[in-house]
Amino acid sequence: MGRESGAKPDGAEPDGVEPDGTKPDGTEPDDATADGPGWLIRSGLGPLLRHMASRSLVEVPADWDERLRASDLLSRLETRTRTRIVAEVVEQLSLRGAEVTLLKGVALASRAYPEPHLRVMGDADLLIPREHVDGAVSLLRARGFRLSTFAEPDWWDDLHHAPPLIHPDLGVTIELHHALLPPRARAARDPLFDVASLAERTTASDLGGVPVRRLRPEYELALLAAAWANDLSVFLGRPGLQRPLVDALMLLNQAKDAFDWDELRRATEGTATGRSLWLLLGVLERVGALPRMGGAAARVRARPPEIDRAAERVLHALVRRHVVGHRPFGRVLTVNNTATVLRTLLGNGPAWRRWPSLPFNLAFPPSNPRRFRPAFQAGRIRSLVARR
Repeated sequence: MGRESGAKPDGAEPDGVEPDGTKPDGTEPDDATADGPGWLIRSGLGPLLRHMASRSLVEVPADWDERLRASDLLSRLETRTRTRIVAEVVEQLSLRGAEVTLLKGVALASRAYPEPHLRVMGDADLLIPREHVDGAVSLLRARGFRLSTFAEPDWWDDLHHAPPLIHPDLGVTIELHHALLPPRARAARDPLFDVASLAERTTASDLGGVPVRRLRPEYELALLAAAWANDLSVFLGRPGLQRPLVDALMLLNQAKDAFDWDELRRATEGTATGRSLWLLLGVLERVGALPRMGGAAARVRARPPEIDRAAERVLHALVRRHVVGHRPFGRVLTVNNTATVLRTLLGNGPAWRRWPSLPFNLAFPPSNPRRFRPAFQAGRIRSLVARR
């Protein structure tokens, strides 16, 4: 099958890269480098930074301002087209009996941000009942969308959405979800993401005047945290992992007292989602972006009993260094090894089990199906030696 350009799905890698981020010979991808506002723009934060700068007394350097203005204009044009097309698709799906729930960026843009274009997104994520997915794919293809062809069809059977559908002329990409998280994500098994009982966690809303459903604010935040924590172990080192932190701040600011923190705590206590939420909120608090939280909110923010203090320090340090600070990775603590540390320390079970398993996981990355092959390990050794 051929390949088309477009957004990659969760878990898919660029050509020539393994699922854990290594190249076929076991070597590491090149570290990202900061180039002024470039990495911020690639992370999808350009329009929001432009919005904030235009309302502050801080003078933006001319070369920064030009690039931020360009990203803002492009996002305005793309958002206008995407909103119109997605609203039309939602309406047509609804007429066929498929109830649609907006997820992630397309839900947050019009809900949590001052202006929808300030939340840049690569695709629009729509959740529909699984039995409607095939019909929805046919509907979109009849509208001129093309199935992404960078993976064989049966590869998608193990994911939580159909292959992305890309409109070559409009530049709009839609992902039709039948579940909230990838099956391999630890939080996918948490009860609060069971689509069979999702109706009680959503509320009626609209998109461009078309009726649609959205997750309630507290569950929107839970999904945001769980998906972000999963992406840390899959896409670490790539632009975009800063955006969920900003999404969380915007959502918290927009919803304010609408959050049912007691319900959120009950739904996430002792789960992978609870640990993800703790890490996300803790990072925001440590960089001074989150005000002190009292009452039930503080209990959601509290360190889970299955995370010891040593793991807490390591997790926060790695996220603040490589996600918030966009710092380069080291020769030994490479991007893939760092992702393995994050994945292991956020894993299930008590802390005393995680630490002993860390050396084995670093030697044989669980996410890589080739981890026990001599050629793969030899490539990793060559990569380590070459970095000296």
